[in-house]
Amino acid sequence: MTQMILFLVLACLPQDDATIRDWIRALDDDSAQVRDKAFAALVGAGAAAEPELQKAARNGGPEMRARAADALRALGWKRRYDPGPSQITIHREKAPLQEVLAELAKQSATEVKFDDLEKATREGPVTVHLDKVPLYRALEAICRSHGQVDYEPSWRAADMAVGFSEEPFASCPRVVDGAIEFRLESVISAVTLDRRGGREEKTELKFLWCAEKGTRPLGGRVEIEELRDDAGTSYVDRLTPGEERLSSDSPDPNVNRELPCVPPEGVTRLKIIKGTFVLVFPLTVHEFLFEPPAGNVGATRASRWGNVTLASFDAGDDSFHLKVEMRPEELRGRITLSLLDPKGKEFEGRGAGIGDMGDYAFVEQDYTRPEGRSAAVLRCTAEVGRRERRIPFEFRDVRIR
Repeated sequence: MTQMILFLVLACLPQDDATIRDWIRALDDDSAQVRDKAFAALVGAGAAAEPELQKAARNGGPEMRARAADALRALGWKRRYDPGPSQITIHREKAPLQEVLAELAKQSATEVKFDDLEKATREGPVTVHLDKVPLYRALEAICRSHGQVDYEPSWRAADMAVGFSEEPFASCPRVVDGAIEFRLESVISAVTLDRRGGREEKTELKFLWCAEKGTRPLGGRVEIEELRDDAGTSYVDRLTPGEERLSSDSPDPNVNRELPCVPPEGVTRLKIIKGTFVLVFPLTVHEFLFEPPAGNVGATRASRWGNVTLASFDAGDDSFHLKVEMRPEELRGRITLSLLDPKGKEFEGRGAGIGDMGDYAFVEQDYTRPEGRSAAVLRCTAEVGRRERRIPFEFRDVRIR
């Protein structure tokens, strides 16, 4: 336990070479928990850890070399999934909003759409001086200068886009942390009465997160440590448990929290909502291979992250049908199936089914089979492990009525 606490403390300090070497030595610890903490800390250190990891991958013992090599691969995946924010530089004095946004769009990988704004709004003057700031900080500064427009993140397929609404800026509390924005969309209190006189009370705190294009988390959750109204009443102990739904295909941007009650009459504001938004990224990527799938029905491929079993594989004249089981269950939303022929060309998928069976999950997939082609490899690619990014927030005087 002492070692685990030490890792948490060190992760908050500047990562000097001595600290990184301590983490690398811990990769050889007898405790799997200590090894996992060290692994995550090294990945979190980023490029600063690479020189020492490269030495360990060359000169360490067999297990150390393997774990250091795994950490180096995970660093590569970190750059892929969490590359960091854009760097927006704009200097304009009383320029039309549309010109400033057009310049912003050229510097951002994230799509910026402002054509739907009224002409008078688009021509409103904006003064900004930005030097290498993240996209959402730049949007915040531009909208604040204009005064009558606010930006609205929205999901389009797997990528984030940004639109705009014609309303006073700061319509909702928000915090920007690098390439991530976290906001409180609304607080909704409702009382429902049924025909039998039953009464149900609920207050929903609707949170939303968004990310610059290229940032690919699995999802997140909201931890609330302080929640009080303007009468001094605390609601923290009444919050229902928050959900954490992780998926590599379609991460959920909504991370809401609920109360099974409504504030009493006369209360119009939540004086403080304080906590942490926890965004979860995959730690690395692992492949489970079945070569050939027809000869490996019932076989299991195991790794430190979990097990994948090829439960069935049926080859028809014009299609293939297969079923894959995953343990633990959470691998289901983080795994991609690819069926390849002997030349490495993928078959086209044409239908899928998923399910949970308590201690494991399964995916069933159909593939179109052109005449004469056989299946040589089933490749199951899983985004595995977890690296948490914690973003503190504190929202005050939030209106609820």
